[in-house]
Amino acid sequence: MYATIAGAKEALRKHVPGLVLVDWNMPDGQGDALCRFIRSNWNDLPLIFLTVRDDSRDVIFGFQSGADDYVVKPFELDVLYSRICALLRRTGNVSEQYLSCDSISLDQSRMMVFCEGEEISLSPMEYELLLLLLKNKGKTVTRAEEDTYIRVLGKEGLDLAGAEELEDRILKSLGRNYEIESENRIGEKITNDHMISGYLLILGGFCILLAVIGIANVFSNTLGFLTQRKREFAQYMSVGMTPAGIRKMFCVEALVIAGRPLLITLPLTIAFVQFAAAASHLNPMEFWAEAPMIPIALFCLAIIVFVALAYYIGGKRLLRCNLSEALRNDTILP
Repeated sequence: MYATIAGAKEALRKHVPGLVLVDWNMPDGQGDALCRFIRSNWNDLPLIFLTVRDDSRDVIFGFQSGADDYVVKPFELDVLYSRICALLRRTGNVSEQYLSCDSISLDQSRMMVFCEGEEISLSPMEYELLLLLLKNKGKTVTRAEEDTYIRVLGKEGLDLAGAEELEDRILKSLGRNYEIESENRIGEKITNDHMISGYLLILGGFCILLAVIGIANVFSNTLGFLTQRKREFAQYMSVGMTPAGIRKMFCVEALVIAGRPLLITLPLTIAFVQFAAAASHLNPMEFWAEAPMIPIALFCLAIIVFVALAYYIGGKRLLRCNLSEALRNDTILP
């Protein structure tokens, strides 16, 4: 018997009884609050209101709060006992459905676990292990079946040294009577992170090599393209185009040659990534947040710079050439 709502809640968290009798007027509140608390955590637990309040509105409110029966004081003990027996016949022994220890409770029928009234998510193996321990509360589980798995969760922020120390303590506690295989997930994660970093380093180096080869190819092709146009530019200058006009034409051509592939490739790449992310049910923003945007921007900038450099070098060579010689023959610049 508990005189306060707080005491009743604490007791229910430690042990779920077969039936609860609730009075309406309690020192720290009204019984309907306790009734709603019980229903939110143990929906099938039998509950009877015992109260002097016999107004029809109070009776209706009591049932709405979750009561299974409503008994008005004064009452005969035999009548109360009969009502309890009738209710237990309908509901069965509900206390066997619920297992609890301190603030942890387990509902076997719904396979749900609560901690301080809030549901927590467990894997099937974790649920079976907790069920085994709660069924043997107060006892030592001395024998384990073959291939029994135990997961130990460390506190948040646990580092590798702390995990290894915890692992050593667990192995010493279990002793030498069992064949034990342990997995240190923190150590495995660090090893996996190092492997991924190594793969990314190799892949990044390969990408850099391809980028250098591509940029060198663009530079040489652009320079060769300009050199082969010696006669064309000599004709432009023979009809009055000034060196300043030639330079402006070089700038326009350089922007077109460098910008055209980028303006075509980048929108297609963005559209493909958006489509692939949507088809994979991923959030595209998460991909773009992890995408190597700085290396991509540097690669695009390098293409523009080296095309401009090729036009600069080729243009200087073209402007220094002899116009009459260029118009007489179409040989390649030395």
